[in-house]
Amino acid sequence: MTIDDFYNEIIEVIPDIKNGIKESLNEYGERLDTIIIEDVIMPIVIQMMDEDVNTQKIREIFNIIEECITNGDKYLVNVVNITILEILGNEKSTLDKALIFMGKQTKKCQREADRKLGRI
Repeated sequence: MTIDDFYNEIIEVIPDIKNGIKESLNEYGERLDTIIIEDVIMPIVIQMMDEDVNTQKIREIFNIIEECITNGDKYLVNVVNITILEILGNEKSTLDKALIFMGKQTKKCQREADRKLGRI
């Protein structure tokens, strides 16, 4: 799985992010994956968890993340670790909600990311 596969799959679940990705491309002149994930994708995911709406979509998103971690190329795994997992661990309440949806490998990588950041 590549970063392009990630975008294709996540857009299927959250079509609205397509506009955010285009805006980011226009602003920066290139696709900056960590910025797109931090500024476009993750705020929507966190909002969905906070509002506790459409848990099926949230599950789909976390299934995609699990797929990225287990079958992603080196670049994708790195991007997931330094953006998605770090963002999810920024606030305990967000992490507690996310843990409900995380797969086994995602939880393992989350713990490793938190350990590297000195959170645990």
